[in-house]
Amino acid sequence: MGDTLGLTKMHINRIIATFKDEGLISCGHRKLKIINEERLSEIGQFDIGLIKDPFHHFS
Repeated sequence: MGDTLGLTKMHINRIIATFKDEGLISCGHRKLKIINEERLSEIGQFDIGLIKDPFHHFS
């Protein structure tokens, strides 16, 4: 994920840990689940309405 975003592994780990602590995401066994999509959208200043199907699951 860090390579794709151009961020260090340490930075990604800190962000993931913070998001987990705040109850925004959960993760384990190579999967990441978004728990609070609305709050993550606010943090990222992203309009979730721009996504056609926000509940689409990627495999």
